[in-house]
Amino acid sequence: MSEAFCQDKQLKYDSLRINCGGSSIPEDEYEADDHKSNFFVSSDHRWAYVCTGDFYFADANYKDYVQNASCGLLPSEETISQTARICPQSLTYYAFCLQKGNYNVKLHFFEIVFSNKSRMGKRIFDIYIQGKIKQKDFSIKDLKATNKSFIDINTTVDEDSLLTIHFFWAGKGSTYLPNNLNGPLISAINVARGKRKITKGERGLSTSKIIGIVIGSVLAASLLLLAFMWRIGWIGDRELRVTSVKLRDKWYTLKQVKDATRNFSRRNEIGQGRFGILYKAELLDQTVAVKKLSLQSSKRKLDQIGAEVYALKHLKHDNLVELLDVYSKKDMHLLIYEYMERGSLEKALFGKFLILACLLQAKGRLMDLVDKKLSTYNWQQAHDILHLAMMCVDQSPAVRPTMSEVVSVLEGEKSIQQISKADTSSA
Repeated sequence: MSEAFCQDKQLKYDSLRINCGGSSIPEDEYEADDHKSNFFVSSDHRWAYVCTGDFYFADANYKDYVQNASCGLLPSEETISQTARICPQSLTYYAFCLQKGNYNVKLHFFEIVFSNKSRMGKRIFDIYIQGKIKQKDFSIKDLKATNKSFIDINTTVDEDSLLTIHFFWAGKGSTYLPNNLNGPLISAINVARGKRKITKGERGLSTSKIIGIVIGSVLAASLLLLAFMWRIGWIGDRELRVTSVKLRDKWYTLKQVKDATRNFSRRNEIGQGRFGILYKAELLDQTVAVKKLSLQSSKRKLDQIGAEVYALKHLKHDNLVELLDVYSKKDMHLLIYEYMERGSLEKALFGKFLILACLLQAKGRLMDLVDKKLSTYNWQQAHDILHLAMMCVDQSPAVRPTMSEVVSVLEGEKSIQQISKADTSSA
């Protein structure tokens, strides 16, 4: 039979059951799948699997592909809920020699890797059948919440007699949990179809075609893995993984900070300015705001950024956002602040300019705000303009002048006293 490879139409099948990660269960007609390797073809050439990727965050190897939670039970007592096959990145099962027709694919999932101590852990991956996505961001934990341990997917097998079941981990879900054995996990596969007559035109797969399909799938999965690793920053980011920043007495790598912004995703964008874009970064135990500076900043802008960094490092106030740390090297420049909700952030940014001005005024140095390059100017006019600017940044919106009032003062139509909205009822 192993040499036939479905050449004989009588050797085609209409069902297949695999106990993923475990031994055979004869009474339930489940075949064994307990090989600890990244590639396997069954002895009767009815099915095969291919596993790609590495357990990046764990000291794990091929032995971890098979997981067992039987706790000493005899093989005869084994059930599909006690074993599972796990793969770091991409896991594909191929069912050969199937009759043409409509099939129901029942996939069983039992989370036996994340222990009870990791009950907050969430395993998320994508499910493809016959090359088409059937479940995007599938979660075993969410499935369990519905009191179900399996999903049913209907599909079709064509003339080539091949069924492909593919699981792919896109880096979502929990990644920093005990064991760190992330990636797709499957406990059992049950494929079945309704009875029908076999047509004369049905032909099986040749040996060379089976090998070609498997090799092609391995190459495609490898390329997909490399692209994925490049996309999420596992390749070419040694600088980010070895460089750390200190945020409120805790150290984080720059890669952790970057990942916390979802790789500077637009979904995490919370503000824009002349110098760059501000992102929300949700770290494991705190949330911060990360400003990614524009690389096309002029010297004047860089000087202004330097002044802002200096001011935030040396001035402490309730209305000032705290600058936690700075990173500037190669093609990435980051300012990391404490995170504040939108309303509080606007108040804090507004308070920053107010405090700087008030500090100068309290020391009798309000005129120090005048550009030193001006050799001659009207002192009174400069004083009025600075006074007007301070009115515009008053903490109370009701006291701030309108734009038309500002223009009337600048054009000499009104005085500052005439547009002042300060409460004088007690005078």
